[in-house]
Amino acid sequence: MDIRINRLYLFILLAISTIFLPVQSHQSKSHHNICKNVTDYTGCIKANNVNIIPEFRSYGPLILNWSEWKSKNDNHIVPTYFVGDKIIYLAINCKKKLINVNTDNLNWKNWKSPIYKFEKDILDDFCVP
Repeated sequence: MDIRINRLYLFILLAISTIFLPVQSHQSKSHHNICKNVTDYTGCIKANNVNIIPEFRSYGPLILNWSEWKSKNDNHIVPTYFVGDKIIYLAINCKKKLINVNTDNLNWKNWKSPIYKFEKDILDDFCVP
């Protein structure tokens, strides 16, 4: 009986901590990369310990995980939820003012100029001069 109560208590404690505690920076790949070559890894993580709260923004039929933008050269890529909970990746190029998305088999379509207002809004919001 005691073992069952202890397991239940542990389960409840884990569930509550998972729900109410925010993600910490040591779980972030970028913070890990900053601290991985430092002599005092734990101290580095503590010094950079910032809560990471995801930010989602809606644009037309898309919901962008705004806190997950990745950049490579002049291209910027963000995970995006499309209607029906389908996850795609959206890429933008601020200099050329172009957008691109991936297909079901993760290949990129062609770069194009934004047509719809929500596409223009994404470029305007991300590509701040």
